[in-house]
Formats: sequence, structure tokens, C-alpha cells
Amino acid sequence: MIELKNLCKSYKVHQRVENILNHVNLSIDRGERIALLGPSGAGKTTLMNILGLLDTQTSGQYWLEGISTNQYNQRSLAKVRNNKIGFIFQQYHLLPAFSIEMNIQLPWRYGKKTHLDHYHQLIDNLGLKSLLNKKPDQLSGGQQQRVAIARAMINKPELILADEPTGALDFATGEQVMSVLENQPQKTTVIIITHNEKIAQRCNRTIKIMDGEVLS
Repeated sequence: MIELKNLCKSYKVHQRVENILNHVNLSIDRGERIALLGPSGAGKTTLMNILGLLDTQTSGQYWLEGISTNQYNQRSLAKVRNNKIGFIFQQYHLLPAFSIEMNIQLPWRYGKKTHLDHYHQLIDNLGLKSLLNKKPDQLSGGQQQRVAIARAMINKPELILADEPTGALDFATGEQVMSVLENQPQKTTVIIITHNEKIAQRCNRTIKIMDGEVLS
């Protein structure tokens, strides 16, 4: 599903080039559950942003489902992100002016309103039914994370990218989040960015990244 060849990412900071990712070569099959493991500053989030089409590489190739992402224009990138990719961020990124229901249904604003049965199953499974009319600032951190998960999964994405999804949660809520991620459909690819070895052990495969380089 994912193929990276000699992928590099750098930024120019105060007339100096900072290399964030260095010649990353990586293959991920459809349906794998991957832990991307490494310390803070290793390049995990930068790599996630590129995999999720939120950012582009400086050089190298990224093929998603056999198509080079270099072929996409901005409109095509937005369509692929909305229809095929689900994002779970550590900081939730909920819209404060919207109700919980509207936050969950946000991907429908940029595509077709589909999967109604799936939507109702999601809010039931994540215990969100009684919270739909509330605003994000009325919810606890764990509740907001569950909302973010529902939003990420509403379009039945083929690829789920979770950046430290349990990092700010208590143990019980973190276990609930991991259970949801572990029980995705067989064809859904899940990539969990983490520095937690215990989280990594619950995945099918661990990919280690250090100083912008993939070690395994």
C-alpha cells in the first residue's frame, strides 16, 4: 500500500538547511498494524505528515496504492486525504465552535455524507451518544480523544495515522483507544507513532526511526 524510495525532508532555518528525514526506504502492506518507534525529534511526526499527504518530501518518491503522490495536485491531495486517510492527533484538533456531532461529521462537509450505519455504530462503540450536543471544551481529554477517533474513522479510511494517540490519556482511556485501533477491519492499515515500547509490542511490526533514518 505504501512505498517510500530515498525519501528526504529538509527545512531551511536561518540560512541553514536542517535535514529531518534522510533517504527513507520503507514498504508497508495493506492491513498491517505498524508502530513507528523513536525518541522525540527523531522525525516520526514529519514522516506521518508526509504519509498523510499533509506535507511533501524534499526529494525521493512516495507511492500510495501504486500511485506516485507527485502526480497529485492540491485538490486531488485533499480528496485522497478526506476519503482514504484518517488522522488521530495527540492534541485532538477539534473545532471549538462546533458541537461534538458536527466535529465527528466534519469529513462529510468535504465529501459525500455516507456510512450512516457506521456512524451510529461508531458513536455507540465509543460511548459518545450522550455527548453529541456538547462543545469540545465541555469534555475531558479522554472524551475529546474518542471524538477525534470517531472523526478519523467516519469515512472508513483505508489508512489510519495515529500520532501518540495515548500519550496524554490515563491508563483506562488509553486501553480503550488501543482496543479500537486493534479492532479495525482486516484491510485497514494502521500506523501508530509512539515512543512507548509497550504500545509498539501490541502492533504487528515495529519500524524504528532515529535522527531521521529508518533503522528497521
